[in-house]
Amino acid sequence: MWIKLIEKFGGTHHGYFLPREGPPAALSFPSVGSSGPTNVAIALFSFPNLAAYERCRRFAAHDDEARTATEYF
Repeated sequence: MWIKLIEKFGGTHHGYFLPREGPPAALSFPSVGSSGPTNVAIALFSFPNLAAYERCRRFAAHDDEARTATEYF
């Protein structure tokens, strides 16, 4: 639902990212960070600039489809 809405408001969807199962990935800084859950995906979106992102947030707050998507989740 949200991919269509983000694109409607000017954003670009870059995919979903889900950590792989198995041994933890090597970190750039071994003493910092830890592996996270493998059952939580992150959706990555971008906007041309901060103003476009803020406009998306304003429009989504008053959009019927966005309200429906929010209520669904």
